[in-house]
Amino acid sequence: MQTLTNSRPMQVRKTGWRLGIRRTFTQIRAILPNIKIIVLLSVLGNLVAFSIRMTKTFLQPHTLRAFRTELLDFLKHTEQAASSDTNRFLKSLRGWEDATDPMVIAQKILQKINTIKPDNYLPDLWFQLANAYFLAGRFKDYESSYINGLKELKKARNNSSLDKLGVKFLFLEDWGWVIGHISHLDQLVKLRELGLLSSHRRILVLSPEDGANKHYLKYWAQHLDVLMLSRHEARQLASIMRPLAEKLSGFALKDRFSMFYESWNLAVDNWNRKRYPPLLQVSKEDSENGWGVMDQWGIPAGSWFVALHVREYNPHTPNHNRLRAAPNADIQTYMPAIQSVIERGGWVVRMGDSSMSNLPTMHGLIDYANSAFKSEWMDVFLWASCRFFIGTSSGPLSVPPTFGVPVLYTNCPNIGISAALGRSLMLPKLFHSKSEQRLLTIDEILAGPLGWTVSVPGDDIELRDNSPEEILAGVEEMFSLLEAGSDAFDGLTELQAEFSRRRDIYGRNASTPIAHSFISVHQNLLAETHVSRGLSR
Repeated sequence: MQTLTNSRPMQVRKTGWRLGIRRTFTQIRAILPNIKIIVLLSVLGNLVAFSIRMTKTFLQPHTLRAFRTELLDFLKHTEQAASSDTNRFLKSLRGWEDATDPMVIAQKILQKINTIKPDNYLPDLWFQLANAYFLAGRFKDYESSYINGLKELKKARNNSSLDKLGVKFLFLEDWGWVIGHISHLDQLVKLRELGLLSSHRRILVLSPEDGANKHYLKYWAQHLDVLMLSRHEARQLASIMRPLAEKLSGFALKDRFSMFYESWNLAVDNWNRKRYPPLLQVSKEDSENGWGVMDQWGIPAGSWFVALHVREYNPHTPNHNRLRAAPNADIQTYMPAIQSVIERGGWVVRMGDSSMSNLPTMHGLIDYANSAFKSEWMDVFLWASCRFFIGTSSGPLSVPPTFGVPVLYTNCPNIGISAALGRSLMLPKLFHSKSEQRLLTIDEILAGPLGWTVSVPGDDIELRDNSPEEILAGVEEMFSLLEAGSDAFDGLTELQAEFSRRRDIYGRNASTPIAHSFISVHQNLLAETHVSRGLSR
């Protein structure tokens, strides 16, 4: 490129380029005050497309007026997109879970879907409707609404011809912001290896700055094509390639969409049936470093330990509010089980974060959650190396199985959707009717919304956490099965089989068996109850 110089002073008339620039910025300033923060974010998200436009502008011979038109059109387009009916409506719903009944919100969203203009973006409305139905315990409506959203997403993809690229992007907003979501890459990869996924090439979009556990994401980079971008670039791509996103709650199989829990069971059950090994294995470096930390804790080489994570109520965490509080539990109810592990010669490492309550100082118990050793790589080491994991309904529960580690799933609030964890047992929460002074039967729990959501019941129904005795019995049952060999998990007692059969009547969205120690105490709850099945779901 030649550089032109001219020693003569440039004479510019008031109608020249300076006036053009002044007019341009005057018009931009007139637009900017009307652009909300979401518009500015959208501007950033569309910067790639805008950059292409700018490049064409400067490479082709046209005037500044043409560039100004391009810029103003772009800003107007971005403002219109962000201020669309869909975005304005969804923005008005923010924070509704703190104060509004899910069915009230569901009705509002349905009205909006029925009245919205065809050119507005519909998938997000369907996805938000699905979320409201899930919190209301209407599981079938949740699934059908989410599938409608996936169909709208496919329609948007086809209309833009983007599907010709033959790819689906796994963006962190779906797959990386919480640890449990990352672990569900396990099901996606297994379905691909089993030949059940659609033919799209899956690309995991990562940025060095983002992710609930970036070290754990590196493990998955071994099994997926990865596009490493800066945070800014990743958000740009997510905005532009929105129709090509692989949504966490619904996978694209070869012949249909498969909802999350169905996909989970499909992947794990078929994978285990073929006796395939777990996808992940702790690295030599993480293992050596992890045992180095254990040595500092006074845990001798060759020792074994059980990892524990109990979701405690945290008022500063949005998803611990009234509509998502059912998974919460009291760590103190786990103390007899902790003592049992220690008496067997093992150690217990309590995982979590510094917001959790402190545990008493006792030999054999490590309160890692409140220690100075917290790190992402150490989390991965503990999940992958424990003898088994004791957890509640929260993200870490599904991580150990990706390394082939068994799980004791305690305080499960939604027995209808406790998906396959492999070589694991489940202890459900129970529901007590205050007016009738009795526990609800399994049929009564599954026929209504109680067995399908994470919300706390109404005034008459009381949610009963697992007792210390139930948790202790579950831990002892895990030891018995592990000592008998991995095949011991394949056989079910008559009571366990009856529970699974009863659960399957209402929908095949669950597969982790109930602990025999639990159902043997509460076998009266298996009595058939004449209830209207599926009406509230």
